Amino acid sequence: MQPKPFVKWAGGKRQLVHELLKYSPQEFNNYFEPFFGGGALFFELYSKNKINHAFLNDFNKELITAYKVIKEQPKELIKELSSEKYKADEKTFYKIRENQPVNSIEQTARFIYLNRTAFKGLYRVNSKGEFNVPFGKYKNPKILDKENILAVSEALQKDELTSVDFEKAIEKAKKGDFVY
Repeated sequence: MQPKPFVKWAGGKRQLVHELLKYSPQEFNNYFEPFFGGGALFFELYSKNKINHAFLNDFNKELITAYKVIKEQPKELIKELSSEKYKADEKTFYKIRENQPVNSIEQTARFIYLNRTAFKGLYRVNSKGEFNVPFGKYKNPKILDKENILAVSEALQKDELTSVDFEKAIEKAKKGDFVY
């Protein structure tokens, strides 16, 4: 299966990926994406065997934690998301939204659940750093996409994931690398 973004992300480039490919270099050494988000271009380039090694970064620590869990512990995440506690109803949504799990697998499950069930998949926090997007009222959101989680995990195996300022994220870039 071809991996694709596992999150809906404001500003995501999934719809523009074929246009972006027209302006991407045909050959490059390392790939750098300092504002990774959903990673649509990365996954497309990976599927075309264009990625040798990638340096993927996003300032959103919760997002990068989710990528790291998917990379390193996909089966544990799938097991967690398979739990009955992730029902797609309003009562469950607000209960999970208020919960602040401490282990990274539960944090990632919460992150994916909220992304898939919140209004328009938005990620927004208040001044206290608390997620504050309302329930999205989707009829049948796909909270667990087992095949894609495994495909994303495979795609990330050779890559570095960071959550630093964009300037630090591209410090290692050299001539012949592709920075997007």
